[in-house]
Amino acid sequence: MIAISNLQVSRGGRSTLDLPAWRVQAGAMALVTGPSGSGKTTLLHVLAGLLRPDRGSVEIDGVAIGALAEPARDAFRAGRIGVVFQTQRLMQSLTVTGNLALALRLARRSADRRRMTDVLGRLDIAHLASRRPRSLSVGEAQRAAIARAIVAGPRLLLADEPTSALDDAHAEAAIDLLCAEARACDATLVVASHDARIFERFDTRLSLERSS
Repeated sequence: MIAISNLQVSRGGRSTLDLPAWRVQAGAMALVTGPSGSGKTTLLHVLAGLLRPDRGSVEIDGVAIGALAEPARDAFRAGRIGVVFQTQRLMQSLTVTGNLALALRLARRSADRRRMTDVLGRLDIAHLASRRPRSLSVGEAQRAAIARAIVAGPRLLLADEPTSALDDAHAEAAIDLLCAEARACDATLVVASHDARIFERFDTRLSLERSS
């Protein structure tokens, strides 16, 4: 599912990510760890096609995502990749259900209300379906962002610190749902996290070092 070779990303003349090689098999559950500044978020943004590397190749499901033109890259991400950002990026003008419906529409799938209700219920936020993001707590918004990322059944699911704002019970529920959805869709799951509570859930691990 993921094949990386000689990946380098720099910002302001400073290296933020240097990864000679990394491969993740389809259906694997991979954890990316490392101290702040080691490039965990940068790596996820590269995998999502949100950031072009300075050097190297990145293939997702056999597609060199960095070589795609921007419209094709956006379409590829919408159809095959779900992303849970470290800071939630829900559409403030839409309800929680509206955000999920938008994700389905961008993936060219029908607005399946039963599917949306099921996902929200499993994250214990079905009662917030008609609320707008600005009225949610940090933890509620993070769970809504997870719901949006998985509702379309992506082939690759990326999550940046998905449990950082959640208590123990909700953190466990969120990881349970991410793992269950990845299995149900035969998707590959990549989580970047500092949260030691979830480390044992992953069969593949990548530890990044802070760039000099």
